[in-house]
Formats: sequence, C-alpha cells, structure tokens
Amino acid sequence: MLNEIKRVGVLLIVFAVVLFAFLSGEYELLTSPLQLVLLKTQLVLAGLLLAHVARKQLFPKMDLTNDNNWQHFLIVLSFYLVIPYCFSMGG
Repeated sequence: MLNEIKRVGVLLIVFAVVLFAFLSGEYELLTSPLQLVLLKTQLVLAGLLLAHVARKQLFPKMDLTNDNNWQHFLIVLSFYLVIPYCFSMGG
C-alpha cells in the first residue's frame, strides 16, 4: 500500500493543496479564470485518484508487459481517460 501512495503522491499533494484553497476561502482572492482552473484541476485530480483506486480494486493483478494482453491495457487506459473526463465535465 505504501508503494501505491508513492505512485500517486504528487496527485495527493496537489489535491490537498487545492482542496485547502477551496475550504479556506483563499480561492476568492483569485480572478474568475484562475478559480475555474483550480476547480477543473481539483475535479480531474479527484477523477484520477478514483480511477486509480477503482482500477486497483477491480483488476488487482494485470500483466501489462505481455503483448498478448492488449485488451487489459485498453481497460486500464479507458479507466484513466474516461473517469477523469467525466469528472471534469461534471463540474
């Protein structure tokens, strides 16, 4: 589990910083376009983190080094593309 936290550590840090900006009210000091960028960043990061957790829970052991498993690669790719996209469009 510690290895997985290291893999998404940067995402978690940026997610926490942006979440703190929203919860503390600091985002109100920014202009409207920057507020929108912060909101979209937060939504995409939440989608990426959810996609990572869902992928690890649904497909824990996947051998992506074998070229015969290209279907598994497409499943993983769809998780990391579709879920963040849906999160960003929902906001």
